[in-house]
Amino acid sequence: MFVVTLLLYTVLLALTGLYFYVKMKRPEGYPPGPAQWPLLGNIVSQAFCRNFTECYCYWAKKYGKVFSFKFGQYDVVIVCDYKIAKDINTWETLTSRPQYLFYHFFMKYQNLGIIFSNGELWKQNRRFTLKTLRDYGFGKKKMEGTIYEEFNILLEDIFKEGIPMGDGKVVEFKDAMTLATENIMNSFTTGKRYEKDDEEFHKLTNILKTRIVDLSFIKLMSIFPTIYHRIPDFWLKERYNERDYFYSQMKKVIQEHRKTLDPAEPRDFIDCSLIEQDRLLNSNDSKEQVFTDDNIAWTLADLFLAGSDTTSNTLRWFFLYIIHHPQYQARIQQEIDTVLGRERKPTWDDHLQMPFTEACVLEILRKVSVVPFGVDRRAEEDVVIGGYKIPKV
Repeated sequence: MFVVTLLLYTVLLALTGLYFYVKMKRPEGYPPGPAQWPLLGNIVSQAFCRNFTECYCYWAKKYGKVFSFKFGQYDVVIVCDYKIAKDINTWETLTSRPQYLFYHFFMKYQNLGIIFSNGELWKQNRRFTLKTLRDYGFGKKKMEGTIYEEFNILLEDIFKEGIPMGDGKVVEFKDAMTLATENIMNSFTTGKRYEKDDEEFHKLTNILKTRIVDLSFIKLMSIFPTIYHRIPDFWLKERYNERDYFYSQMKKVIQEHRKTLDPAEPRDFIDCSLIEQDRLLNSNDSKEQVFTDDNIAWTLADLFLAGSDTTSNTLRWFFLYIIHHPQYQARIQQEIDTVLGRERKPTWDDHLQMPFTEACVLEILRKVSVVPFGVDRRAEEDVVIGGYKIPKV
């Protein structure tokens, strides 16, 4: 009996080992990478790194500029080569997003907005959004006036705290910076300007902060479906309520615009979207799905995130580095005094005469990218990247 039991255990162990060997073995032509653990993939290896960037840099040196690893049950390919990354960035077969379980946490599996959308809707939505924002001056000289206005208000808020220049006191202006950058974005999207004591603004930004923190937790849990589906209901319900509140506020702004819409004089991104929505309402144009209220609302949410988080955090990193490198701060000030003096406001054209200031800005953007990996992409067709075969997912 003992021999039979031992034999059964041996066979079971051998079959289990064979299963995981086949499961973990990389297909022929697939990018190389570190050895994988059953079920866990390479999470154990990543746990010993200070951050993902350190881990990926180490693997890139060891396995090449295109390598693969397993994040739980998901196969991941990382490209660490500028030329290859720039090339594949234009491939339509790589524009879709992976259907992670945490996708439901944000979008209820709906194909909406820009960040998490896929296919033709993503293409049309992105094209319309960029064109409309540019038409209203986003990224152009026309937005300088809006920046001046918000910058002056930002300075007033700082000095209202009664903190004189150069007394060595710490000035915390995180919220004020977020407010300024969000109002600049809103001038093109919703036309709405928030004040620093606006409860709605603080609630929306706090929801975004919470969701950004939650993203890492939810993404980690989603690689283990059994654990993901056992997250306490009360925690998920609270997060779903926050998501729905944020979405409802975007819908509210859309309805307010619809009541005062003048097709002859569109004011912002929402007006342009509603005008296009009306134009396509009774047509069979495939673009009609892009201009539903739901999609406009989620696009606004994506733009709100861009204005309130990434831009303001990048500016705060800039100030932090400048504070810790006073010698560069002095050179920047000298260049500003030489080109602008102490009275004239800067314009975009001035950057041509301020190479050192521009170099400092670009270097900080390179060093402290607040979104180092961007958003994950999914191969809709079999592709070859850097000589390696990436199968359709």
